Amino acid sequence: MIVGDPERFAVEFELDATKMPEPDFWRWQWGRIRWWCGGQSVGIFDPQAQLIYTVVRMQQLVDRPSYREGESLIREPAEAIFQTVIPALYEAGDEQSRDEIRENKARYDGIMVGPEAFEFNPWRLMLVEDGSRGRFLWSSRDHLKDAGLVPGVPLRRPR
Repeated sequence: MIVGDPERFAVEFELDATKMPEPDFWRWQWGRIRWWCGGQSVGIFDPQAQLIYTVVRMQQLVDRPSYREGESLIREPAEAIFQTVIPALYEAGDEQSRDEIRENKARYDGIMVGPEAFEFNPWRLMLVEDGSRGRFLWSSRDHLKDAGLVPGVPLRRPR
């Protein structure tokens, strides 16, 4: 089943009918899932996925829209957003104090909207919003190097 417009943004999922009779099926929700972003498939459409992790993460994101507010970032080029958010969250090292790490997590963690599940691990997925609009950006993690992007590999965003 596909919900949404694959040319902009959609979620495609399918429950594994062969596992439905199993007692733990509804706790783990076996099946497969991926997103469609600007006509591109994002997610490993594996039939043995436990969808519950993706469902829980998506529910958290829907319940907390103000957590993604990025008014200072929304006008920035995609590359600048990645070069700001990724180092702040994942490359703290010894350059940041504990307070800076805590502040960066509070400021940027909600922008990272990729479900923390195997199916989405190869991608960095961000949603930056202000009071009236949002920008969805994604890139393969393989294409990220240090604090920047590997040259010639563009960030993707819906048209």
